Amino acid sequence: MIDIYNKVLLELNKNEKFSTRYNNLEKLYFSTEYDILKNLICGYCDVLKDALYYVSKKMPSNVDFYMKKSMCYRVDLEAYCNQCISSRKPEWQILAERNGWRKVN
Repeated sequence: MIDIYNKVLLELNKNEKFSTRYNNLEKLYFSTEYDILKNLICGYCDVLKDALYYVSKKMPSNVDFYMKKSMCYRVDLEAYCNQCISSRKPEWQILAERNGWRKVN
């Protein structure tokens, strides 16, 4: 089974239209309970939504601006997902630790 972090990375690496990428990431946003991941997806999707608006208005200079801006959000999102994947902890443990749970020795 592919975890949510791998799914996000797969979506980011697909070569699709802005609208398709936005919709797929939005679905992943609603399928997770991880607040940090949700915030990062939301930030990236907000910039994509702005780019989509300017695409529809045929304003390429604004689209370029938002695509450059989206790279900052994308880099943060990819780095976070890669960090969670490399931690090799189960998803439930990552969530529990973020909510104050600690292993008893």
